[in-house]
Amino acid sequence: MIKGLRISLSKDFSRWEDFLLKDDGGNIFQSTVMIPAYSRELKFKPYLVVAKLNNEIVGGMLTYRRVHPKIPIPLINELYTPYGPIVSKEVEESIKNKILEKLLRTTKGLVNLGTIKHTFFVRSDFIYDQIDTTIQHSDNKDIFEKVNYERVPNGYAQTFIVDLEQDPEFLLKNFEKKTRWSLKKAKKLNVKAIIDNTGEGLEKFYKLYVDTAKRHGSIVTPFNFLNKLHEILSTKNMMDVYLAYFDDIPITAAIILNYKNTAYYYMSASMKKYGYTQANTFLQFFVMTNARERGIKKYDLLCTPSSDDRDNPQYGLYLFKRSFGGRSVSVFHHEKIFNKWLNVSADKLLHIYERLPRK
Repeated sequence: MIKGLRISLSKDFSRWEDFLLKDDGGNIFQSTVMIPAYSRELKFKPYLVVAKLNNEIVGGMLTYRRVHPKIPIPLINELYTPYGPIVSKEVEESIKNKILEKLLRTTKGLVNLGTIKHTFFVRSDFIYDQIDTTIQHSDNKDIFEKVNYERVPNGYAQTFIVDLEQDPEFLLKNFEKKTRWSLKKAKKLNVKAIIDNTGEGLEKFYKLYVDTAKRHGSIVTPFNFLNKLHEILSTKNMMDVYLAYFDDIPITAAIILNYKNTAYYYMSASMKKYGYTQANTFLQFFVMTNARERGIKKYDLLCTPSSDDRDNPQYGLYLFKRSFGGRSVSVFHHEKIFNKWLNVSADKLLHIYERLPRK
């Protein structure tokens, strides 16, 4: 029992946003600015759980209920927490696990008959001091295991954070040798990059993105969602569309989200046949230098598998993101299955659904 600690559902999104703006763990994916796009275009329902110590917010998580992303049946849903939960750096390390445990236990109250599971992923330094990112109880029992959460198979294990306060010259020195070579080749081929935050720029991104998603067998995010996000964030300088051109053709693109002093590598797309131009590498360096000039201090490349998970389908993405010399920060990516029967049934439904003819 921790005196003065209270964990509860809250509708005070304004106060939560104030907390995020002040706390080091505050990030755009937990921010309330994302809610209108999620709720209106994807029909996600937001739930805010906060931890208060002596009536001051010291942690919490913004969780969404969403329809299963691969099975469009409204009754089948899951709970999803992006880049959360968060526990303030101001909280003593000795009680952080207790707060985290209580936050995760509250998800049981959000479960309905159609809820399969709760999944979350979060940077370790949004909870613990970066110096010590262990998550062990005094009895050496994993805190997530204690509340019946398990690691997501083929899930995220880390992210890379690039320090943009360095001079561009030092940024380049931290790149892997092959990456520096790729950048030189792109420049030699006269690859060009721009920021295009117009509607046309977003459409160019989306055309590339749909082709990329289909090539990789990924879920295609609806254009209406990105358009709403663009409408909300671009006017606040919180979203940028980057495009790289070769012979006046857009061949690589990325959407970067900005929040406080951090830029986030949100989405990307490219044309496979132009891979030899190394435009992907060129665009990333362009993103970094532009973000730096605008006063952004960190670039979060977002989540990848672990360095030894060579069989992971996203291992190539890990190699690409690692190549920019960022600091590796561990990521907790866990899930709790609430309905095992429905989980198995959903897998079978997915197997059938993926084999249905498409128009």
